[in-house]
Amino acid sequence: MKIGILISGNGSNMIKLIESFQNNKNASINIVISNNPDAKGIEFAKSKNIKTKIINHKEFSERDDFDNQVNNVLVENKIDFLCNAGFMRIHGEKFVEKWFNKHLNIHPALLPSFKGLNTHERAIKSGVKFAGCTVHLVRSGVDEGPIIGQAVTSISIDDDKEYKYLRSMPIDSVIEENITKLLNERNDKKKEYDMLFSTSTTDIWTNELEHLTDKYQKYRFNRNVRQTGSTVKKVKKTKKKISLKKSG
Repeated sequence: MKIGILISGNGSNMIKLIESFQNNKNASINIVISNNPDAKGIEFAKSKNIKTKIINHKEFSERDDFDNQVNNVLVENKIDFLCNAGFMRIHGEKFVEKWFNKHLNIHPALLPSFKGLNTHERAIKSGVKFAGCTVHLVRSGVDEGPIIGQAVTSISIDDDKEYKYLRSMPIDSVIEENITKLLNERNDKKKEYDMLFSTSTTDIWTNELEHLTDKYQKYRFNRNVRQTGSTVKKVKKTKKKISLKKSG
């Protein structure tokens, strides 16, 4: 599976993903795309010999035009799965539909709490004792979509603006675990499709006919057994009546 990553800044989550997938035989990070020309994460991706692309959203007057360009690059590179790792743009509905159930977002909070920006500062100010990250499938809207994984960590009074608790969040393992799960589901479905498409229409009908014939034969057998049992009971009753009459 070829994975694409979208970033806007330093790419801390992206770095964890790249390191996590280095030895993965089933999936690999094939391209990193940023909407920010100054994103430092691009340099790290290049250092790992991963293809990169800058698509500056400011050069597009319409959101859909920007989304279309991103989609074109992903398609050109034959990307199977997409992950937002600190990508600070909201996708349009058309883009979301194109990548429906093939697009993850990493949000640095325990959704549905603290959607949007400044999640760490808001979490600390609110006084919550636990924070974390959420991995969810992307849907239209801000941080919307089915949650498929979460990692929880505690917040101490010393965190303040240093956000030390972030260092203990196993974001990479949450992502890898769920991408592997989705990959396995995809492979299972592919096997089913391959089996279906490799079977001719004649074979399908033949198999269905054999199945129905087998069910019908079982039905007749069970019916005959029931009828035979009923006949035996009637014969026994008749013999009993005759016996009673003779004895009388």
